[in-house]
Amino acid sequence: MDVSPDTWKALSQLLDEAFDLEPADRVAWLERVGTTHPDLLPQLKKLLSAHATAESADALEQLPALSVAGSAATKVNALEAGAYVGPYRLKREIGSGGMADLWLAERADGAFQRDVALKLPRITRLRPDLAARFAHERDILARLEHPYIARFYDAGVTDDGLPFLAMEYVDGRRITQWCDERTQSIPARLRLMEQVLEAVQFAHSNLIIHRDLKPSNILVTVSGQVRLLDFGIAKLLAAGNVAQETHLTQQSGRALTPEYASPEQIRGDPLTTASDVYSLAVVLYELLTGKMPYRLTITSAAQLEEAIVNATPARPSSAATAEHARFCDLSEKRLRRALAGDLDTIVLKALAKDPAHRYGSATELAQDLRRHLAGEPVHARPASWRYRARTFVRRNRLAVGAGAAVSVALIAGTTVSLWQAQRARAQAELTRQQAVRAEEVKNFVLSIFADADTARGGSRELQRWTCCARRGNGSTPRQ
Repeated sequence: MDVSPDTWKALSQLLDEAFDLEPADRVAWLERVGTTHPDLLPQLKKLLSAHATAESADALEQLPALSVAGSAATKVNALEAGAYVGPYRLKREIGSGGMADLWLAERADGAFQRDVALKLPRITRLRPDLAARFAHERDILARLEHPYIARFYDAGVTDDGLPFLAMEYVDGRRITQWCDERTQSIPARLRLMEQVLEAVQFAHSNLIIHRDLKPSNILVTVSGQVRLLDFGIAKLLAAGNVAQETHLTQQSGRALTPEYASPEQIRGDPLTTASDVYSLAVVLYELLTGKMPYRLTITSAAQLEEAIVNATPARPSSAATAEHARFCDLSEKRLRRALAGDLDTIVLKALAKDPAHRYGSATELAQDLRRHLAGEPVHARPASWRYRARTFVRRNRLAVGAGAAVSVALIAGTTVSLWQAQRARAQAELTRQQAVRAEEVKNFVLSIFADADTARGGSRELQRWTCCARRGNGSTPRQ
């Protein structure tokens, strides 16, 4: 199969996409490629068929002979368990990507005893830029010492010119898979993302951006600790924290995973740390909803790129499904309620098309996640008094509930006391009024008899009766 350098570059980019897909997903992907790159489809199918044969037979030995225009055809030797790569002995293949295969290997020269993940490029002679990429990755990894970043151990080139990288072997699962298998809650998923953000911020502080953050590059160990992998396409930041296109990138094409790429990556603009923030937001979106931010009826490469650059992503709370809710140990209604509000706002801010409208750093995004978990107001939302009051109540449910109960009891007690006092005052006033009236009646009656006595000159009997009445003994004079 004779191909020109330009054709091989296009084929290589398509192979990168294909190798990131599960075998079952490649059929539909190939159909879409047939509409976007019909001229490359036959050659692409041959390469994928050869790769599938290699996985079930003798690795790369059965690949068809490929010749690049202007150079001699080259056949790549097979790699198999037990083979030696530099000072390492291969044990088993543990993964493969667009540009490299990953093997579990052990040191065979006695220098130290440790299993390592050995990264080996594919078809190196057809991609001379891969050797430069591996040297670039080696220089980057040597600078990154962090508990959430896979450690770099060694790098070298075999006698036949095959470069390799020896890294920490991480026995883990991709972050989305790890969370779903263990039905992790939304707060638990956010705490895992905090680890990822800490690792990315450490890389950024060393003037390094990753450029390919996705779940397959973020593993979680059995103990629940994150390991960030694969800085193979990372960029060293130039002055002003902007990564420019290097000659290596211009020569070998942009290496990225479109589904997680930022709008500026799609457009080929200079990259900053905000590009990694965008990719992390896509990972967070998938972690919370089980879906990608953009809903496409036909996921062609052109439609996907158009959506990333121009389409408005759906709110996470509206994208949540009953199926994913089960992985979060929630009902669909409760999952939507958990994502609505703060998390909707946080994720959409990190997914902003304009890098200037995103979080300024991975640390700022992590701080808002921590504030949300603590029930505090997040910086992504306007600081209105209603929002602050609502978050205060949510953050202090027990104390606010107890205070409310005490307040209700005090109000109820005060109300009863005031009511009883009012009734007592009313009763006392009624008693006083009755006493006054009785006194007035008595005085009135006495005045009648007194007037009558005065008018008749006064009789002894009337005087006796009046005298008894004034003494109040209630008796009447005897007849």
